[in-house]
Amino acid sequence: MADYKGLFEMPEAFLRKLWPNLNPTNYELKSDYTSEYNCVAWALGINTDPIDLSLDEEGEPLLYPDLTCLVYIEHFEKEGFVLCDSPDWEENYEKIVLYERGGETFEHVARQLEQNLWTSKLGEWEDIEHTTLEALKYDGYYGVPTWYMKRLKK
Repeated sequence: MADYKGLFEMPEAFLRKLWPNLNPTNYELKSDYTSEYNCVAWALGINTDPIDLSLDEEGEPLLYPDLTCLVYIEHFEKEGFVLCDSPDWEENYEKIVLYERGGETFEHVARQLEQNLWTSKLGEWEDIEHTTLEALKYDGYYGVPTWYMKRLKK
């Protein structure tokens, strides 16, 4: 993958290859390029450190990491989330959605901000706000929004 320092540096064709449904009408940049955190941390409101479930507690790579959505569901359950039926807005809940590629591999998680507004940390690139989950849907890269979770707002 090319080493672009942000979405604005990407040629339009490259951006469309990663996210064919992402366009200027359905997203807005909300941060600068940073590798300090990732989408998993961002979904939990953390912007200081990444959460990498392919590493052990000492930060060493796991020999055979199983990075299915079920591993991430268990992680988010420890944070108070439970599986739910839809991404539809519920006043007293915060919701996340896990994107799955190829029917099992975890690729991304987005957090709901309000009705029809989501936030995502795009790898090492920027945070964006997007109006639909389909904006990042593409089975060739992030996959499809498959698993919905919610927890009571704090």
